[in-house]
Amino acid sequence: MSEPTLGVPDKLVSPEVGINQTKPTDSRPLCILTLDGGIPGTTESSQLVIVKQIVHDLQCRLEEKADCPVRPCDVFDYIAGSGMGGVFAILFETFEYTVEQALDFYCKLHEQVFLSSHWKSKDKDETRNLLEATLLRFLPQDTLKNALVKKTKNPKCRALTCASNPDNITHPRLFRTYLSRQLNSPECSVLDAIMLSIVDNDHLEPYQLGQPAEDFSGSGHRFSNPATQVLREIHSIGGSECILSCIVSIGAGHPGSLKDEQLGAIVRDCVREADELGSRFAGTECLYFRLNVQQGLQVPLDRLGKIATQTNQYLSSTEVETVLTSLGEQLHRRPEVLSIGKIVAFVQDISFSEKKEMHQDIKHVRNAQDASILDQLEISKDARHDSAAAYKVQRRRCTVDTRVGILQQIESWARSVQYLLESSLFWIYGLAGTGKTTIMQTICEILDEAGLLASSYFCSTQLDSKESKRIFPTIARHLARHNSMFAQHLAAKLRDDPECAHAVLPVQFEELLCTPWRVACPHGIEPFVCVVAIDALDECDSNHGDEVLRLILDAVKTNQFQGLKFLITSRPVPTIIERAYGMKLGPQIALHEVSKMEVCNDVGRFLNEQLAGKLDPAYIRELTDRADGLFILASTLVKHLLPSRPLSWSERERRFERLLTPTQQDKKVGLDELYNQILNGALSSEELLKDELEYRSRILRAIACTAEPTSPQVIARLLDGTTVEDVMVVVQSLHSVLFVGTLEDPIYIIHASFQEFVTSQTDSSSKRSLSAIHATLAQSCLSHMQELLKFNICDIRSSFTQDGALNPPIRAIGSLLAYACQHWWGHYKQSNRNAQKAMLASIHRLIQEKGLFWIEAMSLLGHVRDCRDIFAEYASVSKNFQRSNKVQLLATEAVAMISLFVSMYPRTTSQLYLSLLPLWEGNIFSCWRAGFQNLPHVISRRIDGNRGCQLIIDAAASVNFIVFSSDGKRIISGTSSDVVEIWDAESGQLLAQLDGHRGSVNCVAVSRNVKRIVSGSDDKTIRIWDAESRQQLVRLTGHRGSVNCVAVSPDFKQVVSGSNDRTVRIWDAESGNQLRQHNGHEYSVASVAFSPDGRQVVSGSDDKTVGIWEVKSGIPLRLLNRHNKSVMSVAFSPDGKQLASGSEDRTVRIWNAESGRQLHVLTGHGKSVWSVGFSPDGKQVASSSQDKTLRIWDAKSGRQLRQFIGHDKSVLSIAFSPDGNQVASGSHDDTIRIWDVNSEQQQHQLHEFDNEVDSVVFSPDGKQIACGSGDMRIWDAKTGQQLLQVNGWGRYVRSIAFSPDSKRVLSGSDDQSVRIWDAGSGYQLRKLTGHESSVISVAFSPDGKQVVSGSYDKTVRIWDAESGNQLRQLNGHQSAVESVAFSPAGKRVASGSWDRSVRIWDTESGNQLRLLNGHKSSVSSVAFSPDGKEVVSGSGDCTVRIWDSEFGTQVRQIDGHDESVTSVAFSPDGKQVASGSSDRTVRIWNAQSGRKLFQLNGHKDRVLSVAFSPDGKRIASGSSDSTLWIWDVGPREFVAGSITSVRFLNRDELAPNPNLTLQYQRSRSLSLKPTTMFIYTRKDGWVVTLMEHVGFENRLFWLPPALRPFYPPVHLVISNGGFNKIDLSGCTFGEGWSKIYRGDY
Repeated sequence: MSEPTLGVPDKLVSPEVGINQTKPTDSRPLCILTLDGGIPGTTESSQLVIVKQIVHDLQCRLEEKADCPVRPCDVFDYIAGSGMGGVFAILFETFEYTVEQALDFYCKLHEQVFLSSHWKSKDKDETRNLLEATLLRFLPQDTLKNALVKKTKNPKCRALTCASNPDNITHPRLFRTYLSRQLNSPECSVLDAIMLSIVDNDHLEPYQLGQPAEDFSGSGHRFSNPATQVLREIHSIGGSECILSCIVSIGAGHPGSLKDEQLGAIVRDCVREADELGSRFAGTECLYFRLNVQQGLQVPLDRLGKIATQTNQYLSSTEVETVLTSLGEQLHRRPEVLSIGKIVAFVQDISFSEKKEMHQDIKHVRNAQDASILDQLEISKDARHDSAAAYKVQRRRCTVDTRVGILQQIESWARSVQYLLESSLFWIYGLAGTGKTTIMQTICEILDEAGLLASSYFCSTQLDSKESKRIFPTIARHLARHNSMFAQHLAAKLRDDPECAHAVLPVQFEELLCTPWRVACPHGIEPFVCVVAIDALDECDSNHGDEVLRLILDAVKTNQFQGLKFLITSRPVPTIIERAYGMKLGPQIALHEVSKMEVCNDVGRFLNEQLAGKLDPAYIRELTDRADGLFILASTLVKHLLPSRPLSWSERERRFERLLTPTQQDKKVGLDELYNQILNGALSSEELLKDELEYRSRILRAIACTAEPTSPQVIARLLDGTTVEDVMVVVQSLHSVLFVGTLEDPIYIIHASFQEFVTSQTDSSSKRSLSAIHATLAQSCLSHMQELLKFNICDIRSSFTQDGALNPPIRAIGSLLAYACQHWWGHYKQSNRNAQKAMLASIHRLIQEKGLFWIEAMSLLGHVRDCRDIFAEYASVSKNFQRSNKVQLLATEAVAMISLFVSMYPRTTSQLYLSLLPLWEGNIFSCWRAGFQNLPHVISRRIDGNRGCQLIIDAAASVNFIVFSSDGKRIISGTSSDVVEIWDAESGQLLAQLDGHRGSVNCVAVSRNVKRIVSGSDDKTIRIWDAESRQQLVRLTGHRGSVNCVAVSPDFKQVVSGSNDRTVRIWDAESGNQLRQHNGHEYSVASVAFSPDGRQVVSGSDDKTVGIWEVKSGIPLRLLNRHNKSVMSVAFSPDGKQLASGSEDRTVRIWNAESGRQLHVLTGHGKSVWSVGFSPDGKQVASSSQDKTLRIWDAKSGRQLRQFIGHDKSVLSIAFSPDGNQVASGSHDDTIRIWDVNSEQQQHQLHEFDNEVDSVVFSPDGKQIACGSGDMRIWDAKTGQQLLQVNGWGRYVRSIAFSPDSKRVLSGSDDQSVRIWDAGSGYQLRKLTGHESSVISVAFSPDGKQVVSGSYDKTVRIWDAESGNQLRQLNGHQSAVESVAFSPAGKRVASGSWDRSVRIWDTESGNQLRLLNGHKSSVSSVAFSPDGKEVVSGSGDCTVRIWDSEFGTQVRQIDGHDESVTSVAFSPDGKQVASGSSDRTVRIWNAQSGRKLFQLNGHKDRVLSVAFSPDGKRIASGSSDSTLWIWDVGPREFVAGSITSVRFLNRDELAPNPNLTLQYQRSRSLSLKPTTMFIYTRKDGWVVTLMEHVGFENRLFWLPPALRPFYPPVHLVISNGGFNKIDLSGCTFGEGWSKIYRGDY
């Protein structure tokens, strides 16, 4: 029998040939064509050229039979594509196009759309309209309007295009031309399918289809190679018996040849998928054919002819011709090659042994560094099913032949090789004692043996596995051992963002699990199925079990863990039940609902196994009956009857009979009854006296009340007068419920139910006993802490050693002190009030004397955050007991200090002393700093507003609006990047992004219960989001302009919004329906707010008014119109009696909300006020402004209380925290900052710069700095103290110069005069007149006898410094003279002018010696080299040029500045040149080579003047930002180790420095041979040292956000905010750091 040929039209084939006339039948071998996607308008024409060649080869083989062109739909049974490949698939199937027709259409589309200006524009709506019009113009409109899915039962060819939802890019959505049972995409027309296939998000908005509308994108997603998707599709339609003949996969180009970065990323994904398939089919000949142009696609994309040429060149290569020949034969003969069932097994269903072999343990991580990074994860070592703790808490497998049905059901679910979303989670729940943990232990062992267990996590209240913060890091570590690809991506993530491992649960989950797993999964190919098992989720600390479950559920629902199954057990806790019942993601078993007979039979088998031969069978049956199906009861009975000390047969029977006393004969033996009998047997012996019984009971209560399992040794020391032997006697007598190994091991309570039994007694005497035990434990903890806490308790040798590099700190701290530090406060809170009051004196003393050492110990133990919470609670408790105000203040300050410490990463405990302790004054300074020496010293003339900044969050986009959640734990922000972002208010960690808006998010609001978030945007919509799932719930439309503001009613039933369309609208928050619309404003509405009772709404508008409206009726109540410009923000006070408003008129106004009377006008802001808000207690008002500041005002008096400075641009929004202690601000500078409202403010008046600093100069002795800034000032160059201010002549000072002896100062001014002053007294010595316009530049001659000046009058003049007479006037410049300078010998003068020239003059004759031309713009500054041989000039052409002063030739040109160069100076040794520029930078250059040495960033406006200090170690710079900065740029002495010199750098300087190779080393000291140490400040605040020629960095100390702008290389900053300086003189770092403490307290 002849083999069938491929299907072609009937008229092409003779009757005897088996043709595919109607459909690809199950019995016919199938041929498949897949077309990769890319970015539309790029390289798709290459695919059509390849298909054309394939079809042409086949046409040649059919030459005798065919008299018309062969179409792809005649050749292939399935055609699948993505992006433009999907469009081609539709053209070939739906329109039945030939390849030539498809090429013709593509060329028209390319010319009309892809090459048009609209395709590259930002107007996506216009681009969409153009695309749709082009399709309707060039394709048959009737066909375009038809439904994509044909009703034909057996189509001749099937086509599909692969797309994705932007909100769920991990799950493909298939749009088919044929009917399918697995329709997972909305119905659409042919036009819809083509449009969505072309959408790539860069040029077009996602295409919306369906009800409710979903977004779709057909290009640029992770399924751009659709080969695997179509194979699965065939398997789902035809089953495993379908036979394949060939798979033809055509790519859009090789990534190595593509310059477009985005296209390159897409194509790389396609190639990876193709390579994976190629490797899977390597042993199957003539099945899989991959054709993909390898080079030539880097040509301009408007040259389709060139792309065709390159593609044909690829096709003509010998290797490709061989492939085409083989493919042509395959298509012609269509032989049977392989069943689809086996193919799917190739790409998905590999056997379990192969899976385990493919994905080996972490030992296959590619390098040791990755393994080292993963080892730093804070995991639970007790969590795995096979950990040592499993033995200690006596976890065991199910008895043979018990729980058979349940175990089989779980195992069958786990072993199912097909991964289905709807069965990806298995939940087992049951009451205490129903055997959940034993079942989980058994199934984990079974799955582990089969290679299916990826991770097991057993939560336990007695182990560290109860800590929810360890769950996701531990599971991530286990997965890394199981899957090497996941391990590599996880290590990369931790390398980029190590803080994510310590973040809140949602961030941990996303960054440690979701993201690495998504990246690790091969694109389009499901990984092998494996199981993550989590037991006893209800035993997580702080009731976090439901949050863990929620995160897993949400991720599973959105297919984030393709290939992972989750097995979870818990008690039926209400919060967990609420989550799990609605999940519908897999099977569930309620153990307490399993057949009673089945459970009792299993209990009987267990008791028979344990007691057979040791107890009469009748007794065993009786115990089975009385266990009543509770496994924990049966297990405890066994332990009670079989103690560690062997019992005789008769002794066991007597114990059994005691369990069945007459009063119990007629009822079951419940857990409580059993526990009572166990306690009576252990603690009620006739041989024990009453006080001995109480003594043992006290020990038992202490064991039960400890916050974590504790060793007998620790228990004995916590209970004064108790011995270890006594504790062991109690443990051994209660062996059936307690377990301990050695004296140093923790005592474990075998089941949580026994601990609950002991600690939940309801009678009053038991409650008093438990309270007394907690008081005893608390007081004992305090005593041991007072005795044992000390400085540097872990003997950290080097301050550079990070905590993670230390040996386990518990060894040095000791179990007793570690327990006391962590749990004393918990025991204190559970003590009775009298005991609490009695302990306050001990706590008071501990905080004052050892508080800092306690923070150190807690930091080393990893619990420093708990310290902060305890200090905050203590401040409140001590206030209630009316204790010392000093300690309350100390505790409050400690909270702020620890908050900063928490934000430090990586945390290094030594920095508690080196970085944070030096910054604090007040109570911390007086109480804790005693005994310390040689610490860094912060010198400040005022605690600037910037010092109140506690946290800086980089939002990466302008922050338009912010709000705190009502619990204060989250900050929600709206940004210009079109997203709503949720941040952790403590750490600044990004928790989530809500993506959906198509324009800048201008406003956000959050419901009081923190469950809903509302946002408004430039896209004219309001959206309501679920705060937990991050899903959009409601979309409110109706506004005709940008939505500027939103607010929610107190009960969250209504939302109010204001818009550029001049309306205020009120909406129903549940349905999204508009309820009311207010049209009273004449211009845009900028701000809205609900009154606290929800009855009124206030609005502020660009029409300069504040409107108050009644919500129910919509009636306007009052119109407040005292502002002179737009009202930008409004707010109600918490009691609703007052209103605050902020305006572009620079004022904040407070109003009586009832009468509308204006109460206060708050003035002080220098520019528009953008945002206002009341504190929670209504006593303060906060405001933010375009002037970059925040201000806090007294709401009653209107007096300004505080001012916060730090933002670089306008502050757009502010919000008080719920406790009123913090204010958050969002700014145009792309940051969110959190400020301490209670931070101390400077009280004394400061002298301030009121104008830009035009000129700065060091005195020749280096002791003083003079500057011109409207007036003239002289400062102490070391301390920043102002020595002199001269402002007596009322005109702007443009230039300043010192005489060589530093005794006189020269000034040039807008009053056309030159003046000479006494530098000490400020007395005017001479006034030199003659210039006819402003004097811009002045200088003394080297001998001090002459003065030179340059002026806007185009002249240079030389004067006698003694008499004041003019000696010479130098004419020649054609425009204003900007700069003058004497040569070192004093015989020449150089001048620079707006006429673009530099001129050199003879001072004796006044003759012009040289004219230096070359600059292309005005020359702003000139200076001679120290030897006089060269002149440097800076110009508006952004260049620095160095000239030969003798010959006038240009020696070199230095480029680098981005804007005009305003000032230049030579260093004293002539080796360097400094330049200042309008680009806000100061740059230092090598004068010989012109190479940039380093760059100094910090000024916020133009740098106008620069000057070297006489020793060359510092540079002064003055700026338009009204500040004077002094920078350290030269080597300095350093006291630690063997460092010979120190130089301060900016981070920018590291890259070009050939001597520095930066690599991080965890712990190194300064014990090196003498060398130079470079110091620079990293973005995260660490001041880092870098050794010359060594190449590793060490963290010197850490700067909080407020001080980062000032150090290093900043030596000193003088501004209108005073100055800040950090002095390192005498400081000790590295190995000698511990000498900072001399032990005086």
